[in-house]
Amino acid sequence: MKPQRIAIVHDKQQYGEGLARAVQDNLKKGGANVVFFDGITAGEKDFSTLVARLKKENIDFVYYGGYHPEMGQILRQSRAAGLKTQFMGPEGVANVSLSNIAGASAEGMLVTKPKNYDQVPANKPIVDAIKAKKQDPSGAFVWTTYAALQSLQAGLNQSEDPG
Repeated sequence: MKPQRIAIVHDKQQYGEGLARAVQDNLKKGGANVVFFDGITAGEKDFSTLVARLKKENIDFVYYGGYHPEMGQILRQSRAAGLKTQFMGPEGVANVSLSNIAGASAEGMLVTKPKNYDQVPANKPIVDAIKAKKQDPSGAFVWTTYAALQSLQAGLNQSEDPG
């Protein structure tokens, strides 16, 4: 895939806009043609203005920084308008509810996800403990949360007064 005309869209929130800016910076460093960088409002349901702009600008690739509710609506409305644009988003869009919102319009969408830490053999004791509590060890934020808690515990262990 070698997109010719790229749009980067985000939800104006810290997570989504931060990712979108990082993607934009990296694409520009690589010489990609980023036609526009724009934000939408989280919670919005009507993306006809964005879809019209994607069509007018002849965008063939969209990176969306944000979460699944808006991504699902954007996909559905883009396909309904006849766009064949390739869409990509972060783990924040990787949610089963995306398919409920976008339906068949989500087919072919690309998603970046972190490494599957639940598949690393050294993590088996942690995976088993999570599964024993009837939880899913493969969730997008499970391992970053676990690492944060490990860091907190290490700090408390080194503290003279952890109370």
